[in-house]
Amino acid sequence: MKKLLPYLFCVVFVVLYTFGYDLLKAEKAPKQGYFLTQLVFQDFKGTKEMTAKLNKQQQEQKHLLDSLAASITVLESTQNTRAVQKAKEGYQKLYQQFATSNQQTMERYNSQIWTQINQYVNEFGKEQDYQFLFGANGSGTIMFADSSLNMTKEVLVYINNKYDGK
Repeated sequence: MKKLLPYLFCVVFVVLYTFGYDLLKAEKAPKQGYFLTQLVFQDFKGTKEMTAKLNKQQQEQKHLLDSLAASITVLESTQNTRAVQKAKEGYQKLYQQFATSNQQTMERYNSQIWTQINQYVNEFGKEQDYQFLFGANGSGTIMFADSSLNMTKEVLVYINNKYDGK
């Protein structure tokens, strides 16, 4: 029996080591989740605020262009074709400037919004102790994920609270 005791001890040690290691691995499984990037972008308060600013700017531009169009209509009644042509060219030039400016503004706003969202998601991941937090954007980056890992609502609440200064 005394000769079997060291062997028995080794077997018990190997079994405990194996099962204990598996239990430790299970405890240290990485916390991970994903969020729907487009939904977060859409429902982010910063996006809504920037969209409202851009819409206001576009409405002001539309009002100015409508006034110019009305002036062109009045000029057409004078039958001064040279003045009408100049006015139409000015209208087109201004229209193009507005379109270019709006596109640049939208790109700048989108960049600022994504920078802010990325910062907030980074903070969310750290605070919630995630090891992986994936952004699903519908382009095939994540083809399937269990819905229990969907953190979209939590991420959205967090970033909107951060945006509000909470």
